[in-house]
Amino acid sequence: MQSKPFTQKEDTPLWLQVFIVSRWPFALVISIGVLSATALQLLSRPIPIRIVGGLQVDQIALPTVDINAEQPLSVNGDVAVKNGVTINSNKALPILGQVLVEEIKGSVSVDEIRTPVDVVNSSPLQVQGRVNIDGKVNVEGSVGASVKPKIF
Repeated sequence: MQSKPFTQKEDTPLWLQVFIVSRWPFALVISIGVLSATALQLLSRPIPIRIVGGLQVDQIALPTVDINAEQPLSVNGDVAVKNGVTINSNKALPILGQVLVEEIKGSVSVDEIRTPVDVVNSSPLQVQGRVNIDGKVNVEGSVGASVKPKIF
C-alpha cells in the first residue's frame, strides 16, 4: 500500500491555516499590550522615596511644595522664607537660634523666654496682661508708668 503524501492545503481548513500562520504575531501583540498596561499601572502611582542620609537643597523652583511626613523633619542649617508662612499647630513649636521678625499681625502668646531677648522697635510696643520680671531692669529714656512702691 502506498500512502498519499500529506498536503496542508487539502487536509486542513482555511481558518486553521490562518490561525497557525498568525499565532506568533498575535502572541507578540498581546504580550506588548500586557506589558504596556503593567507599565502604565506602575508609573501612574507616585514612587515612595526614603531619604536616609543628608539632603542639600539650594533652591526650590516650584511655587508650592507639599511635604507629607509621619515624623517631624529636622532641618540643619539656614532656612530663608521670602513670603508669608501660616503655621497651623496645636502644639508648641520649639525655636532654637536667632529669629528675625519684621511684623506681627496677630496676637502672640509667649509662655516662657529662657534667654535674654533684645527688642528694638521704632514705635512703642503695646503689652497687655501680666509681666513678671526677675532680676535687674535697665531703662533708658522717659517712662510714663505708675509703680507701686514696695515697703520692706
